[in-house]
Amino acid sequence: MDRICPLLALGTDRRVVCAAYDPDHRCTADGGPDALGRMQQASVCLDPAHRECPHFVAASHAALSSRIPGVPPPSADVILVAGHTDNVGAAAS
Repeated sequence: MDRICPLLALGTDRRVVCAAYDPDHRCTADGGPDALGRMQQASVCLDPAHRECPHFVAASHAALSSRIPGVPPPSADVILVAGHTDNVGAAAS
């Protein structure tokens, strides 16, 4: 899962991330409600290139210097929905 940005999550359930494009994916680095486009997800968020994303770099530096208020530490409860496509519901089993 290290190819997928750890800050990527579904807007409806921040414990869930899909292994493929999902229109409900959001970047939790800035907490914004804006959707991430297909190209952004494919070329950055769902790729090792996420390590060079300005949002990821800033969040990583902030986390190293002090804990970010309101952002919980990584949880073992995070669910990766493998093989998810934008035609499939986001429910995890």
